Amino acid sequence: MEARRGDLFLNGRRVITTLSQVATFLFVVWLASSSSSFGAVTCDGAIQTEYEPVVIELQGTLDRQFRYGPPGYGENPDRDQRVLIPILWLDCPVSVSGNRDGDLNTEDVLRITGIQLNIPAKLKGWDALIGHSVKVRGTLSHAMTGHHYTAAVLAVSRIIAGSAK
Repeated sequence: MEARRGDLFLNGRRVITTLSQVATFLFVVWLASSSSSFGAVTCDGAIQTEYEPVVIELQGTLDRQFRYGPPGYGENPDRDQRVLIPILWLDCPVSVSGNRDGDLNTEDVLRITGIQLNIPAKLKGWDALIGHSVKVRGTLSHAMTGHHYTAAVLAVSRIIAGSAK
């Protein structure tokens, strides 16, 4: 095979011979370098929101983690219960503005990346989504008890499989 001007070879084989093939090749290289996958989430900053009653929809990866529970919540690991909690690892950090007019949810929370989910028993099958991208809808509250393991907790009203990463 004789090489011509403008040909591109890969491992000794001619792979591009026309100008339109060159343009297509360059476009594919640019596309691959500009994003690791289609539907990738980019974050310019934290998502800004408020506590309940505002309904918010967040996207991230669903996970479950063990945390120490009663009686000592980690002070006596040999005696404390191990509690399995659902967590949403957020695609974009979230900042929550505290309620200045009330007694509850008064604290600001800045750039959190993981939120504990309070999933009602009526939402069945969510555990099949562990390790997958999901969209979760609900209302946020500030952590108030020893059973809350992240600064903010999301009371879930809906959870669905999200777009692929």
